[in-house]
Amino acid sequence: MAITRWFVFSVLFILHLTRIQANSRRDGIPKIVTGEEITDLRALVALPESECEVIAGVTAYPGEVTGTACVVNTLDNVSEMRPGEVLVAPMTSPYHVPAMGIAAAVVTDEGGILSHAAIIARELRIPCIVGTKDATRRLRSGDSIRVRAVAMNGTIEPTEGLEKP
Repeated sequence: MAITRWFVFSVLFILHLTRIQANSRRDGIPKIVTGEEITDLRALVALPESECEVIAGVTAYPGEVTGTACVVNTLDNVSEMRPGEVLVAPMTSPYHVPAMGIAAAVVTDEGGILSHAAIIARELRIPCIVGTKDATRRLRSGDSIRVRAVAMNGTIEPTEGLEKP
C-alpha cells in the first residue's frame, strides 16, 4: 500500500516538474511557484486520504503521551495553547517555541527529523511526530488523543473517536 502511494506521488510530481519545465522562461530558469500555484501543486501531489483512525508519521523524539489536542493553524492561535496539551500544527517556527515549551507533545503535518519541530522537541525532550500529512485536518482542538512516538514510526490515535476526513 505504501509503495503504491509513493509511486503515485512520484509520478504526479515528475509530471508537475515536466509542466514547470515547459512553462520555464526561455533562458532555462525554472519558474518559482508561489501563492495559488503552490496550493495547486499541493493538491496535485496530495497522497490519498487514509480510511484508518490512526494518524501516522515519523518519530522525531520518542515518548508516549495521552492528552488534549490544541490545533494551531495560524500564529494567532498560538496563545490558545494550555500547559499539558498536545501541539498540533502544519509546521513550527521560532514563534511556536513558547507553546512548545508547555506542550506535552508536538505533532506536525510537514517536516522530517531535521525540521524545526523535531530539533526543538529533542531539546525540550518531549515526544514529537512529524510528517503526518493530515493531522491538522483530522484533529480538532479539544480532541482526546494518545501520541505514541516509538522508534521510527509514530502514531496518533483517538482515546475517543477521531473525525473522518
